[in-house]
Amino acid sequence: MDVMFGRRGIIRLAVLAGIVLLLGLSAFAAVRWYQRDQTEQETVDAAAQAAAQLAADRLAFFTTTNRLILFHSLGEASTTLYGSNTLTQALTPLETDQSDLYSNYLPGTQHWYTVTGQTVWRHGSDAAVTVASLTQAPVVADAVSTQPSLAIDASEQYLAWVSRLDRVESIRILNLETLEETELYQGETAVRYSNLTWSPDGTELAFTANHSKLITITTEGAETHSPISLPFHEFRSLTWLTYDQFGTVVTSTDANPEPFQPKVIVLNRQGDVMEEHAVFEKIGVPTVLWSADGDQFMFYDPWRNTFMVYDRFDRLIQSLVVAAPGKLVPFGYQAGTGPIVLENTTQTELTPDTTTTTTVTEPFEVSADDWERYNNTVRNILKQWGVDFTTYRFATTDEGIQVSFHLTATTEPNELVFIQTILQIFATLPNLPSINIILQDSTGNTLWEVDRLSLGRVNDVSQLVTNRTVDELFVINTRNPIGKRVAKPNQPEHHFVGDFVYSQFGDYNPYPVLALLGATTPTQQFFTTGQFTLLHPSTLSIKTIDDRTTLFYTTETTFLSTSAWSDFGITIESSDAPNVTIEQWLSVSRPDQVAALPSFTVRAPADVRQIATGNDFSAEYVVLADNTAYVLTIQRDNGLTDADRVLLQSLTESFSLLYAIQRY
Repeated sequence: MDVMFGRRGIIRLAVLAGIVLLLGLSAFAAVRWYQRDQTEQETVDAAAQAAAQLAADRLAFFTTTNRLILFHSLGEASTTLYGSNTLTQALTPLETDQSDLYSNYLPGTQHWYTVTGQTVWRHGSDAAVTVASLTQAPVVADAVSTQPSLAIDASEQYLAWVSRLDRVESIRILNLETLEETELYQGETAVRYSNLTWSPDGTELAFTANHSKLITITTEGAETHSPISLPFHEFRSLTWLTYDQFGTVVTSTDANPEPFQPKVIVLNRQGDVMEEHAVFEKIGVPTVLWSADGDQFMFYDPWRNTFMVYDRFDRLIQSLVVAAPGKLVPFGYQAGTGPIVLENTTQTELTPDTTTTTTVTEPFEVSADDWERYNNTVRNILKQWGVDFTTYRFATTDEGIQVSFHLTATTEPNELVFIQTILQIFATLPNLPSINIILQDSTGNTLWEVDRLSLGRVNDVSQLVTNRTVDELFVINTRNPIGKRVAKPNQPEHHFVGDFVYSQFGDYNPYPVLALLGATTPTQQFFTTGQFTLLHPSTLSIKTIDDRTTLFYTTETTFLSTSAWSDFGITIESSDAPNVTIEQWLSVSRPDQVAALPSFTVRAPADVRQIATGNDFSAEYVVLADNTAYVLTIQRDNGLTDADRVLLQSLTESFSLLYAIQRY
């Protein structure tokens, strides 16, 4: 019995130990499973947080109000696309795991496109989305480029790329609206095509064949000009700047007797070289990107790890050092889009005389009730701002209505008040043929005025700025009789009226729109072409259009040239003023003269001072901008007149506004 009891006890102990061991193993497995599950969840959460942070950083990057934005494509890091603005110089990751095939970057919409296999992706401030699938995969060009074999037009309607079949390359386009894909250009054996770039209006495509020939074709595939070739040179980084100008990098070939020296050039459709910029110093053949307004170009210097920004007068605008890993290749550069112009006015002149004139076939007549309705409507519109109604004047004319009013203390910029008043009057009173409006400050000085401005003209400008007519800018109903500004569907905190006074980069810049509306000031007027808009002294009305064009926009003479204003007895001298205040510069350069604050608002420059010369024969202003001090001087042997002083002050104001006006 004792033996049996001993055996039974041992068995029972063994079973009990087995149960305990099984329970322990189960508990251990459960703990390990829980820990592994928790670790996996933490990994998933961390990845989600990283993705959310990337999306937030990308959105903040694209919504910045800073003027310049650079993109960096990295070849030796997991993140292949970075961005940096030139103000803070902070690095922001934009995309990961990118394709090697990029399109050009569009500053207007802040979009670019890539192709992975045959799938087309659109990128921007939001997450990338697929938009189409190609029947033939694109090929990568034979050199690193911002536009290797893929290009999107500014309106994002056509995507062009290079495909290859049986050793023959061709150029195809995809209509992103209809998703129709067509062959645009059939190539030849052993000919490589690259550097695709669209014309500004999206009606033509330019590209290079073996880098030695520049070809332009329409969206139907018809060649528009004879191919352009330059002896002993190859084209790289081709960019279509204006209707008649291309920017490109040319490199020497072996047959060239001159030393190898790449340079930036600008040439026209006939192949004539208009400009040459030898700004590279033994850095190979860099990729060059142009700002959207065509005023500046940028490239990367790998020896200095620096992005260099030059203007078209070979002046170094900025150098940006970037602390990023891997091989850097410029991808997108944003510095403004230039002043807006009406369609089909690339080669024509827009002056205040032509922009404001309207033809009225019958006199504009209103009843007493209509007169009262028009008057009350205008008054209600003006009540939105600080208006002194004791000086308010309203009247009807044979051509429409005329309004004059003074602003009191107000938080709204006067240009916004002026432009929105025009828009709301035409939106709420659509049968008006034309309007005359005079806006004055609290002391009675005229700020802005328009004369005989027609609804047709305002609609043209509205369509250009917002792709909407004036009546689509406001919601008018019983609750909003004078109209409520329409918010943007994708940006409910913004409204379309804001596009008239703010650039797409957030800069307050109403001057291109004021120019198109034909607005004037008592001392200044707009000079507008298909490429430029600026204010200049009204005393220059004695010059012809050809004289003004030559004065401002030849390669020899610009608005800031020392000889530009010699006919008016005004000289402009410039000197370097790196990282100094205007007071510091004056203490060294003008220690014996008193500087007074000017009586106008400084726009883009860092500061402006009027120099008290202590005599009646000369007057001076000094303007500090872009680390340069400009001294504007007028001198008369017989003494200065009031008109002379107005001319100099008006020119200084024009100079102060020049930077903002050209960067819409």
